[in-house]
Amino acid sequence: MSWKQPINTDIFEKDEFDAFDRSVWFEIIGRCRNEDGPLPPFWHGNKRMVVSLERGSMVFRVSQFAREQGVDRKRVKKSIEKLSKWYNELHIVRKPYGCIVKVKNYNEIVKMHNEKDIERTTKGQRKDNERSTSNKSVESVKKSPNGDSGLKASKEYGKPEINRMLEALKGKIGIDAFVDFKIERNMAKHCVTLLKKIGKDEFVRRLDIILGDNFKRKNCNRIKFLYHEIKGFIEPVNSIKSF
Repeated sequence: MSWKQPINTDIFEKDEFDAFDRSVWFEIIGRCRNEDGPLPPFWHGNKRMVVSLERGSMVFRVSQFAREQGVDRKRVKKSIEKLSKWYNELHIVRKPYGCIVKVKNYNEIVKMHNEKDIERTTKGQRKDNERSTSNKSVESVKKSPNGDSGLKASKEYGKPEINRMLEALKGKIGIDAFVDFKIERNMAKHCVTLLKKIGKDEFVRRLDIILGDNFKRKNCNRIKFLYHEIKGFIEPVNSIKSF
């Protein structure tokens, strides 16, 4: 069974870190190894690399991450240094194929957030059981406007607005799941906030223009890339009308 990496969310409470800093942190903590051992072999140029890492370490490929996010490498490096100085100390060793990043206090982070997850799961199961008991007599069939009936899932996990946002984005892009699915709910939450701020029409307009760009569209299977593109939207020159 694969390791489910605990993701600490208290970084959202730190005003000094923006959405990009958070995406860098989640990239680091989400790719940390849970045990000592070698990574799957990979190619760097024409050389086959075999790299062994300690528990709590990962290889951060700055150039690849910067390319996927549509920023320069300096922005990524600056964010890593900022996180190490002001959030959680990182030990960084630069290599030709990327940076080996070791998260200090990794064991404490994993233990703390596993305990929080267990507490949340226990509370969630208790609430689900209470809801299940009180709703046993409720029929889980919803009538549509034309009188047809369609089966409806008896439970919907998480906030409905986040679920609707994820469903709408995946349907618009034409995918079943985002590549960075581990953080999709957090990023969807930011998308909901942004939609409320700029309005639904403007949100959809920006999304349509982004998806119309072939270069950007191929990266839209990553929700954090999509969110940054919508939030930092720059009006294409050919779409600005002259009056």
